[in-house]
Amino acid sequence: MDEDTKKAYTIDRLSDNLSNDLSNFINENYCNLAMDSLGENPVFLIDDSDIIKPLGEKFEDLGIVRDGSSRNKFYKKGYHHTEIVGLTQNKKQPISLFSKIHSSTQKDFVAANDITFEGIDKIVNMLNKRKQKE
Repeated sequence: MDEDTKKAYTIDRLSDNLSNDLSNFINENYCNLAMDSLGENPVFLIDDSDIIKPLGEKFEDLGIVRDGSSRNKFYKKGYHHTEIVGLTQNKKQPISLFSKIHSSTQKDFVAANDITFEGIDKIVNMLNKRKQKE
């Protein structure tokens, strides 16, 4: 980017909306393109995992998660991560359809399963819309 401004200002400007969800228009267009590449009998994979931040002190809503990568499955500081991908028809490459990082310390948090079901509902709604177009 060839701007006549300080890099910090450019980073701030570009980062302003990172915490906001995508607009419905952008999200719907992305999902339509993604669903088109999945073929007639799509395969979806759901992964509920964790992101460990053992040295983190000042992360927002930092919670406690079970470290799935450690041999002893210790509890450490971190976040839960729910990801749902669909496999493309021809190349079997995953395309992200739902991704959410969440923490049990967030004000509106109820349960990790609620986030998983939110993602599943999104996929089902996309499949229903696709079926209605046919």
